[in-house]
Amino acid sequence: MSTKSKDRSKNEPIAAASIPITNPRGIASIYSNNIGVSSTMLDFTLFFVETGQLPGENGPVPKNELKAAVTLPMPSAGALIQALTQMLETGAEQMKAHMATQMAEAVKAAKVKGLAQARVQQ
Repeated sequence: MSTKSKDRSKNEPIAAASIPITNPRGIASIYSNNIGVSSTMLDFTLFFVETGQLPGENGPVPKNELKAAVTLPMPSAGALIQALTQMLETGAEQMKAHMATQMAEAVKAAKVKGLAQARVQQ
C-alpha cells in the first residue's frame, strides 16, 4: 500500500454503524417505561425510569425508579432524532402490513366459516 493511500484512509471518516459493538464490562439491558430529558448548551441527558406502584396502607403508592442516565454531546441529538424517527416510521409501516395481513386472514376465515354454515343449513 502506498503512503498516499495510507494518508487518505486516515482522513476518511468511519461510519459508527460499521464498528462492531463490544460489551467487555457485561453491561446488562434494562427495562424502562418512562423517560426524562434534561440539557445544557453542550450536552443532554436521558433518564430512563421505571414507573410503577408499591402497595401502601391507603392504597397503591406510585414510584419512579431510575434505571439509567445517559449523557450525550448535543451534536448527537440530531442523530438520535433521525434514528428514532426512522425506527418509528419503519415500525408503523410494519404494523400496518401486519394488521392488513391479520385483517385479510380474519375476513377469509369468516368467509370460510360462513360457507360452512351455509352448507350445514342446506
